[in-house]
Amino acid sequence: MASRSNACIQPRLWAGLWWCSSGSQSPFWAGARAFCFGAMVAGFLLIIVLQALNPDALIARTNLARAKAGRSFDARYAARLSAERVPELVAALPDLNPQDRCTVASGVLKRWDPPAV
Repeated sequence: MASRSNACIQPRLWAGLWWCSSGSQSPFWAGARAFCFGAMVAGFLLIIVLQALNPDALIARTNLARAKAGRSFDARYAARLSAERVPELVAALPDLNPQDRCTVASGVLKRWDPPAV
């Protein structure tokens, strides 16, 4: 499942691919094509790195570790992370203070309502 940041980058990358492939054969376009190729490679590498890094996982782990250490925890932000983080947040609910626990639980339920059976 792609994160939201990747979903925003991918259409732009395909638009760049189309733009680069639709140029003429003039000397100006030869330099532009080389630039476009490098930009596309960089874009694809960025998507691969973001998929491997999974920024939401890093954010959730860091914030939950801060909460366990007694430091501040942004429960509203944590509840808005991607669906991939829901199991991790639910597992950490007993470790949170009651107010943060309520905020995370209500935010997760509001955003990721379980399917009706």
